[in-house]
This record gives sequence, C-alpha cells and structure tokens, in this order.
Amino acid sequence: MDLELAREVFRVLSRSPEGLSREELAQALGVGDRQARDAVALAAEKAAPMGYLIGMDPETNRYVLLNLNAPEAKSPAKKHQAKRILAYIRSYFETTHRRYSLMAHAYARAYGESPDVVQTAQPSLFAPDPEALLRRILDAWDHRDEAALREALWEAREAMGVWR
Repeated sequence: MDLELAREVFRVLSRSPEGLSREELAQALGVGDRQARDAVALAAEKAAPMGYLIGMDPETNRYVLLNLNAPEAKSPAKKHQAKRILAYIRSYFETTHRRYSLMAHAYARAYGESPDVVQTAQPSLFAPDPEALLRRILDAWDHRDEAALREALWEAREAMGVWR
C-alpha cells in the first residue's frame, strides 16, 4: 500500500474539520474510490497508536479525523462520534467473521475436517507496526512518561522476540 497516500489522507482530513464524503476524499487525493478507501484504512492503522481516529462517521456519511489527544475530544459529542466510527468499522469485522464462519462450516461439511487456517492473510493488520512503536517510544521519551515508555519498550521487545 502507498504510505505517502495514507499521509495525504491525514493531511486532507486535518484540513477538513467537517470531514469529507467518499467522493470528495477520492477527488482530493486524485485517486479512485477503492484506492482512497485503502489509503484511509492504512492511514487509520498508522494514526491510531498516536491517538488519532480516522474513519467513516455513519451519521454524517463523511470520513473524519479525530484527535483523541485534544481537549475537545473529551466532549460528549466527540466521544459519541468516536463510538460511531468504531461501531461502523466493527460492523465490517462482524460481517466478515460471520461470512468466514459460514464458509468454514461449508468446508468442514465438504471435506470432513476443519479448514485449520492459521496463516494470517494480512499480517500487517495484526503485527505491531515498527514505525508506530518507535513513534510511541520517542513520544514517551519526549514527554518523560516513564510508564508509557516502559509499555512501548515491552511491546517492542515482544514484537522482536527479545527478552530480559
């Protein structure tokens, strides 16, 4: 995926406090709808560890960027908006899981065994992101936040398989 395009999603949405429709975002990025949605997914993945939420608000039908570190993010309206965005993305997960379960049962009926799928199709969605980990470490160091630094370093050690 195109990391620079994901960065552009962040920049474009940060300049659009009311958010952008799918069409407006694709036009602002100069790409098609599918590529814009993929870029939003990557941008959301990269921004979340830094306290930013990027996603579709189903109430307004617009992509938005929420800075969860900002004081205004604590307002009931912004908290509700963040929950809507999370619920929207969770609905995709639940639909996909339901579809997988039905397909796995069909496989088991056809072949008399479990599909035993253990290889992750998209490991980047589940594995810790080294760039995000490094940012968290540097942010904790800059803010002299020992607890956050300890947590980020522990996560980095686990991801690298380095134990003390």
